[in-house]
Amino acid sequence: MWNPLKPSPAPPGFGTGKVLPEENASILSRVTFQWLDAFLNVGYTRPLEENDLWELPDKRLAENITNDLELAYYSRCPPEDRPKSFRDTKVDSDASKAGVHDFKSDEKAPVKAESDPEQATSGITTMKDPVYDSSVFKALHAAFFKRIWIAGALHLCSDVLKTTTPLLNKVILTWLTNSYVYHRLSDEEKTLGILEQPRGIGYGIGLAFALFVMQGKSSFE
Repeated sequence: MWNPLKPSPAPPGFGTGKVLPEENASILSRVTFQWLDAFLNVGYTRPLEENDLWELPDKRLAENITNDLELAYYSRCPPEDRPKSFRDTKVDSDASKAGVHDFKSDEKAPVKAESDPEQATSGITTMKDPVYDSSVFKALHAAFFKRIWIAGALHLCSDVLKTTTPLLNKVILTWLTNSYVYHRLSDEEKTLGILEQPRGIGYGIGLAFALFVMQGKSSFE
């Protein structure tokens, strides 16, 4: 007899030849992690194995990430300090095309000569030596620019929501307390204005909905 709580084991090799579907998933699927359903269903029917895992896209492979980082770093180093494979001046142009960093090119930049009046008046330019900083920090920032700043912005938003949630809880509790006390007052006490009439039920529902959204958004981020 078929039991929906004990489905038959999924066939082996679920992830063989398949790329991580997160790349092509919709925004809603990413937010709710719906793209993981098929993988979780396999894990529900039987223990997961190595060939059940999806393959990573090229941009997430450690080899390619390492290459991008090395390109970003060594293009910030003087040519004589680079490994042989990075001493070609093409490294700088390739890094520029890849957009991994804002390096200083090996090619000398033209600068107007102000020390010689004759050259200055005639518009003759001289070449200024490039500046290399050999900064690992700047190379990391350039190679992972989008990831660092997007993750930082989301984390900041999450922290702000977590900080302001107790303040919203206080507003809700204050409104509930005032509403309860006000409706327990007699008509004479209400006329005397002992307590100002609180806002209606719609106000409380709005606060509760705002609290739900804030909690959900902070957890997703």
